[in-house]
Amino acid sequence: MIETIKRPLSKEEIDILGEQMDTAILEAVGFEAEKEREVKRLNAQIKDSTQRSIDLARKRTQGFEMVEVEVVVAYDEPERGWKNIVEAYTGNVIRKERMTPEEMQQQLDFTGGAGE
Repeated sequence: MIETIKRPLSKEEIDILGEQMDTAILEAVGFEAEKEREVKRLNAQIKDSTQRSIDLARKRTQGFEMVEVEVVVAYDEPERGWKNIVEAYTGNVIRKERMTPEEMQQQLDFTGGAGE
């Protein structure tokens, strides 16, 4: 038969327990810090994944995506006073706009001609 009894600890045993407790506390604090870093990392991954899902759903639902492309401006096209905004690599006309008064002035040649 076995019985559990109260046994006083020696000073040396209490000192050893104190060192073990200090180590355990520091280990627990380290785990808490690690957990905090992991939670932040996982939250960032969740946020990125959610945003990607939203972007994909929007593209699928709308049937298009917005992208930046290099463009050139073709003045006086398709007619005088108008300009075409053209995608540089494909030549596709993106839109047609009226030229501003400033743009019309830029098209005038003041460098030569009568008066020289």
